[in-house]
Amino acid sequence: MPTAHIDDIDLAYKLSGSGPRVLFLNGSGATLERSAPLLGLFGTDIELLAFDQRGLGGSGPAPGPYDMARCASDALALMDAVGWERARVLGVSFGGMVAQELAVTAPYRVERLALLCTSSGGAGGSSYPLHQLESLPVDQRAATRAGLIDDRFDEAWLSNHPGDRGLVDLLARSDDDRPAEDTTSGIGSMPSPVRPSSPAGAMTRSPPWPTARPSPLRSPGPNSTPTKAATPSSSRTERPCPRSWGF
Repeated sequence: MPTAHIDDIDLAYKLSGSGPRVLFLNGSGATLERSAPLLGLFGTDIELLAFDQRGLGGSGPAPGPYDMARCASDALALMDAVGWERARVLGVSFGGMVAQELAVTAPYRVERLALLCTSSGGAGGSSYPLHQLESLPVDQRAATRAGLIDDRFDEAWLSNHPGDRGLVDLLARSDDDRPAEDTTSGIGSMPSPVRPSSPAGAMTRSPPWPTARPSPLRSPGPNSTPTKAATPSSSRTERPCPRSWGF
């Protein structure tokens, strides 16, 4: 897996497909390996850039505390490393918070923004204490997590929707010692997203790159004030995930 040396660490990333550029920002604790079934649903008609956040998966350990601005800076620097000036940005859960920070830090680099299963954090309204989720018995934890993903995900729903069952099983993988291939069999039956049709070329038109703008990747100085602190998973919320797609 390729890596890019960003500031003080190596970030592992995956670049695949060909077409409109999409930057994917993952959720808390998620890695490229664990998210492979989800990333595979994007197909090959987009150019997809995904990576392991610092301290996760194949990326190097975080050398010290970091904030949300640092996470956004990592993503922007990785775009530079692969030669991307602009991209459509999709953030899931914690990645959605990073995506919002990226969008307000460097809006001229974001063609379109999609936020899934996320919030603005802090006073913006995160509510579910994930540290309590981890303290639940395994069976109760799986059922609670399913409801956080989508409030329709009861046993009746999952028995009739094998793709959703596969997603729930995928996310429950960390609750036991089964290998990945034993818990993702339902993922293959998940329907591919249906994207809205558009005139030829409409999805790729964008304003010229504003070369005169200052770089958003300046490292914060010793007296600088962080934009906002990265919200730890123990105090962040997961809300029912809307079924949404669209760039």
